[in-house]
Amino acid sequence: MALLERSIDRTRSRLDLPWIEAGDAEGYRARDQTNCIGCLSFAWHASELSSHHDPDLLDELRRAYLGEAKHVTDEGQFIWPNDKDMYWAGSHEHAWRLEPLLLGYVWVGDAFPEADREVIEAAIDRAADWLIANPCDQYNNRGAVWCAVTAMCGILLNKPKGYAAADGLARKILPEIVLDDGEIGEHTEQYAGGGPCTNYTY
Repeated sequence: MALLERSIDRTRSRLDLPWIEAGDAEGYRARDQTNCIGCLSFAWHASELSSHHDPDLLDELRRAYLGEAKHVTDEGQFIWPNDKDMYWAGSHEHAWRLEPLLLGYVWVGDAFPEADREVIEAAIDRAADWLIANPCDQYNNRGAVWCAVTAMCGILLNKPKGYAAADGLARKILPEIVLDDGEIGEHTEQYAGGGPCTNYTY
């Protein structure tokens, strides 16, 4: 438990509210910051931790979610000034930013004021719709993460089209990357034609 507490303290020190709200520093930070938000949302929620229902942490998370919402475009993409573009790599990058926000909101969202929830939920909804509309059909971890997070959108946001899209693509991808012995073999040039890859199996 002490190790987890120290990890949460380090994560809290990395949460950069000025950047989330304004995005004025150059870098590749969106993915790291959304991960911090998801982790700290769990820390606020978990009754075993010293951060459980910490009012200061709750306010930091409220500001963080509102800052994220400001940087979800009308089309649903995550865009910050000066942050390095990540959409060239594929829609799985979008999924990696949306995932911790989805999970974190399950843990902390009900504690936010109603007016803030409306703004945050509208932004998450736009981001989810963008992900659903932009599948990643690569036969590797990228395609798998798109399926996983799109399915989460379907389940957590009551979007049947998301779950249906994820189910359809997963049925094509998973049989190609899960080998007979359960190991992961990624069949793309990026991974030299295939696995095994113990990291992604984990």
